Amino acid sequence: MLKSMMRKFFAYEACNELTAGRFNHCSSVCPHKSGVLIAWYAGSNECDDTQGVHVAYVEDGIQSAPVRVGDKTGNPVLLPYGKDAILLWSRFEDTGYLRSRVDRWKYCSNWLQWVRFENGVVKIVGEPKEFSNPDEHLLGRCNPLIMPSGEYILPMYDEVARQGVIYRGDGWDFECVGRIGENMIQPTLWLHSGSGDKDKKRIHSLSRNFGSRFQFYSQHSYSDDMGETWSKPKSTGILNHNSSLHSLYWNNHQLLLWNNTQKRNRVDMTLGVIDHFNGIKARPGVIVEGYGAYPSMCVDNNGYLNMSYTSADHIIIHRVWNKKHFWNKLGRE
Repeated sequence: MLKSMMRKFFAYEACNELTAGRFNHCSSVCPHKSGVLIAWYAGSNECDDTQGVHVAYVEDGIQSAPVRVGDKTGNPVLLPYGKDAILLWSRFEDTGYLRSRVDRWKYCSNWLQWVRFENGVVKIVGEPKEFSNPDEHLLGRCNPLIMPSGEYILPMYDEVARQGVIYRGDGWDFECVGRIGENMIQPTLWLHSGSGDKDKKRIHSLSRNFGSRFQFYSQHSYSDDMGETWSKPKSTGILNHNSSLHSLYWNNHQLLLWNNTQKRNRVDMTLGVIDHFNGIKARPGVIVEGYGAYPSMCVDNNGYLNMSYTSADHIIIHRVWNKKHFWNKLGRE
């Protein structure tokens, strides 16, 4: 209790490192009990048969031993669900033509699996449920948007068609309801409540650019019907060179964690604030890491901001900030 009170009133930051193999990548973080669950994939190299999804529980800097889902698995996304969590993960099925190992991502099945931390260990609960088959070419990346009604809006993406694909459901049962744009993948979603009735349910998205040598800005789109139809994507002033980004509402701000650079290397992992006036913009606040890739964020049940991403050494970095540390870094507005 004393430690919790000190974190509340004094600037607090924690940094953890997670590994389960030589190559660790593509993490997802979600609140769970008094800490967080973190999922990522690890192996000898990306896209070989040793690649597998791992899940660990972290609380007060103490990590549980990670539990492994299985061979040829990747792209985990964690969905908080009451006192439990649901893990979305993909598996290489190799049902199409492979020019290189990277093409294995085009032919993945996707699965949902219950997970929880119990009696000191992370447990995989029950049998997995198939979410999609490899002919749909789907993968997950960003966390779901949970609406005030409790409904989940889950952003997926089509690795072949190069589009965002939106699902809606209760966390376990989903249906596909819409698609976003072209040559843009891995959408991150947020809800912005404006002054008008229409804006109160407007879902916004920012997507990773994909397949263009000349477009260096993230594309923005919005939906007024719970993800079924989307506005024509427009380029923003938010730099993006084929890199994943992630948005989260916390501390009365819509935050964005992204690579604020035109460089091919995923440098300048930056935490900033999204501005909804006169077009979607992001005000950079602080460079969290000199290099970072595939960011994920959540707010834990203590109210702290959690960020995870891949380091230059292919290690998963997990950072925890309280509000005091946030204001010290970004400056009170």
